[in-house]
Amino acid sequence: MGSLGFTLVSTGLIASSMIYPVYLFTLLAMITDPMALWGDGGVFAAMVLGLNLFNLVGDHMAMALLAERALTLRGRKAMLRGVMLLPVYWLLMSLATYRALVELAFRPHHWEKTPHRRRQG
Repeated sequence: MGSLGFTLVSTGLIASSMIYPVYLFTLLAMITDPMALWGDGGVFAAMVLGLNLFNLVGDHMAMALLAERALTLRGRKAMLRGVMLLPVYWLLMSLATYRALVELAFRPHHWEKTPHRRRQG
């Protein structure tokens, strides 16, 4: 049962990283031209748009509240301004996910190592 939970959580993290740009695009399109997303104005289009926006706003609110609670419990309320950068972090995480998938597809045996300098002394 533990391996099933690990598999589901890991797959969910990868899937959410990949879908985040779609949510951002939906929000950007909604801000710039709200009627462009409605298409034929059908119920299905409205449900998909509403679900995307609900997920985006709900996820941001949940993470902001979680970060606020965790930072308050640890006495680090001064770091709360960093919560505003979470969308940037998630976008960078999404880009890293896509990069990793491209490398897995085209260079499956390549290991991109972090360069380390030799310690002095």
